[in-house]
Amino acid sequence: MPGEITEKRDSYLDDYHAKSHEVSLLSNWQLRLSPYTKFSFRNMLNVTGTNETIIRNGFDFVQRTEGARDYAFRYESRALYAGQLEGIHLSRDEMTKVNWVLGGNWVQHQEPDFRRLRSTFNAEGTEGQFVFIDPPASSPQDMGRYFGYLSDWGLSQGLNFEKKFAGVEKDRPRIFRAGYLADYKARDFNARYISTVFPGTHDFANRERLIRLPLEEIFAPENFRAGDGWSILEGTRATDAYEAQTFIGAGYVGGVYPIGAFNLSGGLRTEYSVQQLDSRNQLGPVRVDTRKLAALPSLNVDYNFTQKSLIRAGYGRTLNRPEFREFAPFLYYSFEFLAGFFGNPDLEIATIDNFDLRYEFYPNEGEMFSIGAFYKFFQNPIETVQQNVTEQLQFTYANAVDATVYGIEFEGRKALSTLTDIPVIKDLSFNVNASLIWSEVFLGDDVRFQDARRALQGQSPYVLNAGLFYNNLASDLNVGVAYNVTGPRIFVAGNANNPEIYELPRHQVDLTVSKVFRDRTTLKVGIQDLLNYQYRFFQDSNFDRRIDTAIDDPMYLWRRGTLYSASLTYRIK
Repeated sequence: MPGEITEKRDSYLDDYHAKSHEVSLLSNWQLRLSPYTKFSFRNMLNVTGTNETIIRNGFDFVQRTEGARDYAFRYESRALYAGQLEGIHLSRDEMTKVNWVLGGNWVQHQEPDFRRLRSTFNAEGTEGQFVFIDPPASSPQDMGRYFGYLSDWGLSQGLNFEKKFAGVEKDRPRIFRAGYLADYKARDFNARYISTVFPGTHDFANRERLIRLPLEEIFAPENFRAGDGWSILEGTRATDAYEAQTFIGAGYVGGVYPIGAFNLSGGLRTEYSVQQLDSRNQLGPVRVDTRKLAALPSLNVDYNFTQKSLIRAGYGRTLNRPEFREFAPFLYYSFEFLAGFFGNPDLEIATIDNFDLRYEFYPNEGEMFSIGAFYKFFQNPIETVQQNVTEQLQFTYANAVDATVYGIEFEGRKALSTLTDIPVIKDLSFNVNASLIWSEVFLGDDVRFQDARRALQGQSPYVLNAGLFYNNLASDLNVGVAYNVTGPRIFVAGNANNPEIYELPRHQVDLTVSKVFRDRTTLKVGIQDLLNYQYRFFQDSNFDRRIDTAIDDPMYLWRRGTLYSASLTYRIK
């Protein structure tokens, strides 16, 4: 329900600088022992390092009314390895197939010294100056330094069996499928907070001198001394370290069975999962041990009107498990969002029932038009929500009681070569995918001072993807233009005290050009985010469940910039 408009708390403008380096290695091997036995070994290693500097200027209308200037300096490194060994074995009549996979991955994420400082404008004196804020205790915002280290690793092994049986029609066999999957993931995380503080109780004059020093002088070594100088205060909490693991064991049986103009496919997948976490808080150990046995049936029915048109109906049940960061009771302060993100160890696994009905028409090879409707029912959906804390925003994750999502979807792929022989035009084709979506989440009968129903967090009311492509075989020239937009959606759900934060629509256009020279050399040029359209996050200041940019307050506004890329590839025959 609409209410009083909330007062604007602050307004900032960030000057953002970043430099990134990335190294990627791919190594793929294949061994074919016979026409019926093949082994593949795929490897990928990706390492990135990013230096970021943010200088923030603006006003805090409650605490820093004369002006504010904040700083953030961060280096972040990520390393990812993923490897997979796969074997495919066929019978000589190719009616039986066995496929097995053994995979592993490792992720390392480090933030070795994330520094944050805040300052306020002091109008005293002739010209005034910015004065740094020194905290009375350890703080992630004021003279805070964060050190974070995360290591993930995982192993998976799966086996799939497929047997084909001759049907009435040779190209429509009956198929039996069965298999299993075992997947294990583990994480070791620890973080440390320290702050620079002035613990002296008698030398206030020296404290005032220190907080007025320029940035390049304030933390000089000679300013750290007992009694009348800076000291280092440990702020690390018990929740700043945790170990977590997830195990999933799954087995399935299913198949395909054609009957006349009908084609039936489906099966049953059974999963047993264990999610565990060990951490601590001020009250003692925090232990998560979530175990769930789930039966996940699926059924799809196709009816072929002709060789070019059919109707599909389907049902399937899926699960949405909390990620490690969502259920770990760890508070991470985001300088970009001026908010803390805190995990919720009480999260439950969400169950989703999916229904869809679709008509498809294939006028020519490579072309398709379809229109369909879908319905999804969520039990215990997981949402990003705001918490009631003082002085700063804090986001966490919570289960709602249930939610429904339904809508209609249109998809089309068309080549203009079937309509005309006019040069250039005949080499054009287009893709369109558009959806209209309605969603509603139920928060429970015990909700007070706010509506118990609203749109599902993260769900847009419409999505549009479109692409126009030019492909000339004679000149080996390809040009593609892609467009994407999503409707306004809730970025973080609110409550009776904190309005929702919405992400508004953003129009994105990407351009790619590819040209092949003499069959071996390929030149590719890309422009990503050609419009450089602004990211816009607004707060529903008057609680009316919609955003009016003339009334509601902007929370975060930025432009990412346009990315230009070029690559030259030479293929050795």
